[in-house]
Amino acid sequence: MTRSAATTDAGRAGILIQGTVHSLIAALDGPGKIAIDAGARLAREPSVTEVFIEGNADSIGTSNYNLGLSLRRAETVWRRLIAGGVSATKLWLGPRGETLPETLTADGTCFAANRRVTLLFTEVSPND
Repeated sequence: MTRSAATTDAGRAGILIQGTVHSLIAALDGPGKIAIDAGARLAREPSVTEVFIEGNADSIGTSNYNLGLSLRRAETVWRRLIAGGVSATKLWLGPRGETLPETLTADGTCFAANRRVTLLFTEVSPND
């Protein structure tokens, strides 16, 4: 389970949470909890208007299976954010399946990097 800051091409701030669905659930008392709690603190800020929760999967299995798996990953984080006081009206789920790999490999050696959830935050500028 890892956590890192990220910025997307759309300029949104982000937090990356990597791991399997089972490790996400198990890690809610460890590194995953720290990452998700940090995301919840940021999401509760009045300037944050939306949080996109993108679940991802590697390419092992069928596309339909991986889409469902990425949805379950995103839902796990969604439930934790709501439990952390984030309004559900700010949250958007985006199961990506295997469509946005972090790492492309033909031999399957780096699939773990593709098993992740990314939180993307949209904030209102103070000048808006």
